[in-house]
Amino acid sequence: MNIQQYIQSGIIEEYVNGMSSPADKQEFENLLPLYPELRLALYHYEIQVESDAMANSIPPPPALKKITEERINRLPVQRPLFDEPPPKPPFIGTGSGNGSGDNYIPVQEVQDSHIKVHKYWRLVVFIVFLFAKLCLAFMCYFAIQYYHAQSEIKDLRQQIQHISAKQNK
Repeated sequence: MNIQQYIQSGIIEEYVNGMSSPADKQEFENLLPLYPELRLALYHYEIQVESDAMANSIPPPPALKKITEERINRLPVQRPLFDEPPPKPPFIGTGSGNGSGDNYIPVQEVQDSHIKVHKYWRLVVFIVFLFAKLCLAFMCYFAIQYYHAQSEIKDLRQQIQHISAKQNK
């Protein structure tokens, strides 16, 4: 395989930009360990894309830096002690973007290994369980009735055959 022609075909650009087909992507990834020139060309193209992105980047608005600094300054200062594990943060989530920071979800640390379910969900599960048992009971009842009716039909057919045999004699 002529690796230089393969590189000049544009496969690296398609691969890095995510525009290659799955087959081309798989072939490219299989060839990377085999050809150092291909790895080097990929590295150079990635550096070129990164430098182009940095050169043509649009700086964020100046107010965003101030908002970010305010949020960082409002966070409590925590210095880890080497004898203790680091403390768990009391909140998770993200701010609303308006700087208020009051829309966090409080999370309580629980040492229990069981899942706790709201009492209404227990009722729903119990009702579904009872409904399933009721359906099972009806299925068994109707299955027994079906087999009983089939045996009745079989007996009646035998009686009809027996009576018709007597009339023919």
